[in-house]
Amino acid sequence: MLIDLCAEHKLFIAKTIFHLHNRHRYAWTSPDGVTRAQVDYILISKQWKQSVNNARTSLGVDCDSDHNLVILTTQLSWKA
Repeated sequence: MLIDLCAEHKLFIAKTIFHLHNRHRYAWTSPDGVTRAQVDYILISKQWKQSVNNARTSLGVDCDSDHNLVILTTQLSWKA
């Protein structure tokens, strides 16, 4: 369903293109610490795809959740 949504609205899944260590890939960990999943994604317009530098989860951020914070880094250049 996510892929269909992205195709319909010309969106890009930013978190899936980078080769990251597993600890920076998974956004959710089960309470027992065994099961992990990449369930949180960042969707952006395909026109901004080239501006994305990195997308990963941030470990150690206390956000009072069983999900890790997902961070997208971009570099934008504006035309005058």
